[in-house]
Amino acid sequence: WAEPSSVIMVIRKHLALSLVLSALCGFVCGCIKPSWPPPSTLKINQVETGALRGKTIVIDPGHGGPEHGALGPQGLQEAEVNLGVALYLWGLLKYSGVNALLTRSADTSVDTSAVFSLEKDLDARSAMANRSNADLFISIHHNADIKRRNRNDIQIYYKMSDTGPSRDIAKNILQGLRKKLHVSDGNIYTGNYRVLRTATAAAILGESSFISNKRNEDKLSYQRTLQLEAEGYFDGILSYYQKGVPKIADLYPDNITLTCTRPEIKARIISGAGKDPVDSASIALKLDG
Repeated sequence: WAEPSSVIMVIRKHLALSLVLSALCGFVCGCIKPSWPPPSTLKINQVETGALRGKTIVIDPGHGGPEHGALGPQGLQEAEVNLGVALYLWGLLKYSGVNALLTRSADTSVDTSAVFSLEKDLDARSAMANRSNADLFISIHHNADIKRRNRNDIQIYYKMSDTGPSRDIAKNILQGLRKKLHVSDGNIYTGNYRVLRTATAAAILGESSFISNKRNEDKLSYQRTLQLEAEGYFDGILSYYQKGVPKIADLYPDNITLTCTRPEIKARIISGAGKDPVDSASIALKLDG
């Protein structure tokens, strides 16, 4: 057994070493600045948003309530991130004169049944868009790949049955997210997801990054990143509508039961009033049966 005085000397030496290491750690940590995401440069009051005015757009923050979605390596929940991006996007669209609607604005499910059902919850999201006669339905998500933790690419899915507006909007949103998030890898895909399949409006589902990537998870923990992502969606939506969207202004016969097997159908097409109007000669009009 050591003498009490010797034990005290050893303890003092260990305490002194611990204090030095703590001070050194504090000094080093204090000198290294955190890697902050870049601040937003968007000045919404200087953007021409007339092409969006009067549109109805439903924003769906994926998951919520008992459905947390994917988890980051440090436990960041996808449902929380989806909601953060959606709230920023809602604000940008509202400011631009859009009738912007959120399927949820808190960490809750959309379907309010006593017993949670994933199918009912998904249907409640697209049903909101259908009831409001939406021009566009956007479901916001963040991806995960536990086998490839370093994966980082953008995936935008568009409604499989709509290779027109849904596909075009997906292209524009992909470009917007690439620019804002500084990610070169990305693509658009056909999506047979339930929320897309059951929506009557043009519909897309965005997976803007992989939350399973630790660097992405770190970035997504900052509000700045959520804001930049929302701006990417906003830029894509605005770009699509600014190109001019063809509309059928007059259709004859309309809303009547046809008894003739080959009726004469007349329609007046407006090519759009965006900054880049659609060439009227390039418009193809097809009957859906």
